[in-house]
Amino acid sequence: MTHTLDILQDFLELRKYSYERLDGSIRAEERFAAIRSFSNSSANMGLNFEADQNGAFVFMISTRAGGVGLNLVAADT
Repeated sequence: MTHTLDILQDFLELRKYSYERLDGSIRAEERFAAIRSFSNSSANMGLNFEADQNGAFVFMISTRAGGVGLNLVAADT
């Protein structure tokens, strides 16, 4: 159950923030594409806090789907 992610997704769409979502409903190839997209946009961001046109600004991850060895080296707090 990812009701909190659904609410957060609605907010991000309302505010027009780019995002990626990773939960149990995502297929493996979509999972790899989402991780690659987020990592590339984060690595290219530098000191700019806004994502580029093609990258994700937020990565929403459920604890079950993300708790299986996911390593986001480009993630920042």
